[in-house]
Amino acid sequence: MGAKRGPVRLDDQQTAAEALAIAALTFIAGEPEPLGRFLALTGIGPESIRAAAHEPRFLLGVLGVVMLPRLLPSIRLAFVVLAIGVTAFGVAWLSNRSHDVGDALGALNRRPEPVLVSTIAHLDREGGAYYDDKHWLTATTAEQRMQAAKVVRDAGYRSFGLVDLFDPKHEEPDIIGGFRRTGATRLRFFPGVSLRLTTYMAG
Repeated sequence: MGAKRGPVRLDDQQTAAEALAIAALTFIAGEPEPLGRFLALTGIGPESIRAAAHEPRFLLGVLGVVMLPRLLPSIRLAFVVLAIGVTAFGVAWLSNRSHDVGDALGALNRRPEPVLVSTIAHLDREGGAYYDDKHWLTATTAEQRMQAAKVVRDAGYRSFGLVDLFDPKHEEPDIIGGFRRTGATRLRFFPGVSLRLTTYMAG
């Protein structure tokens, strides 16, 4: 009597699928025509393939690209239409987001506070075109905000604006490093997300 084979574990199935995808990726990389089609469909650059190959979702995409020519024409068309639709939606959303972010950072740049302290990491990078003479600091922790207040004071400024994501359940402290809170303004950042700018004046 032969031994009964137990159920295949999910980990084993995933390992087998990843091995198959890696083999398919190796084949694609050695064939110019499939490689060109793969790069066009995924939008990834040739220099990024090696790093992306460690991502399970990327390997799933490899299998999808390899199997696409073998699907029925109607199914292939549906996949292509879906891909075009998703891409168009992404481009439209990114365009709207870029305009909204630009408007918000432009409004921040027009604020009277000489220094803006962001509690959101890398927010200042979003507004490179709006820097002008505005000084930006990033302080994501309470300790860093105290340090930022000291920098503002040592630089000879008597006020700064603290920028964070708007949360109606949260208010910034009344005093940070000797600067007292005097007011707050809400700014639209992008759909569903707002910024809050809290003004602090030297006491």
